[in-house]
Amino acid sequence: MGRPRQRKRATPGMRILPSAFMVAALLACTDREAVSAAIANAPDLPDAPGAYRLVLVHGDTGDNAQQKEIRDRIEARVLPRLEALFPSVSYVSTADVSPGRENVAAACKQNKTIGLIGVSEDWNYTAGASGSTAQQLNVQLGVGVYECTFNPLLNAQKTKSVSVASSTDTDALVAAFEALTQRIVSQFQSRISLDPSLTENFLRFGYPIGDGERRTFLALEPAPGGAVVSFAAPYGTAARAGLREGVMVTALDGHPLAGLDLSALQAIQIGLSAIADSITATLLNPDGTSTTVDFEPEDLRWYVSHPYTGN
Repeated sequence: MGRPRQRKRATPGMRILPSAFMVAALLACTDREAVSAAIANAPDLPDAPGAYRLVLVHGDTGDNAQQKEIRDRIEARVLPRLEALFPSVSYVSTADVSPGRENVAAACKQNKTIGLIGVSEDWNYTAGASGSTAQQLNVQLGVGVYECTFNPLLNAQKTKSVSVASSTDTDALVAAFEALTQRIVSQFQSRISLDPSLTENFLRFGYPIGDGERRTFLALEPAPGGAVVSFAAPYGTAARAGLREGVMVTALDGHPLAGLDLSALQAIQIGLSAIADSITATLLNPDGTSTTVDFEPEDLRWYVSHPYTGN
């Protein structure tokens, strides 16, 4: 039996304050224990196809044998540490996936996985301090964990600069990437520990949503006169109601969005998802007129029970 819900709507015109205290209070209103128990005791929620499988996309092999050898050394130290983040996962390794929603979706389908980890490495050398023969080594490591619509579950990019005797010092290069890997792994571990169920549900069901959460999978960014949709997962209730990237939103449940920064927009969305049974978005049309769209924040059980078909 699904979670009973009373129909609630925030009072129009009352601005939700984007404070950490209020966000925490609103999240506490969700019936986390009841939802978690319902999920754990529901044998009718099978693992999704591709559960606990991820495509691991690493950098290209370089332009020559030396570059390939160096990159192989780097990845021999970097990739195992990233893989250890999810010990229950099996990986399909490739270097052939380009960024973009369609490419990621195709890679998931082709390799029968629940998502993707993208790894990018880059480095260069610049002149050292004046009068010194040493060189400056600059390294950059980016790692993203994505579900199959290119929605990031975890994402980080780190840089590091060190002084080296010469560009042939590959040990220093590998050590620099190891240091960046440890920083990223520590960051990811901290974020995972905040709500382990979010990662587990993503790996098992394909939905990055924690036990007890209700989500629309809609992301907004500040824009003149309101906010613009920067991401709408195709399976999310917002996208199913017709919201797409680039659409201008001027209000959510009567709360004006003009002039709000990103953190304030996120706080309003989190708050409404916790207390409102249905959310009304006011959209600005190209001709200057407004229309409204209604959609409901839903929990994991709903998403698993209402799979997106692409139609």
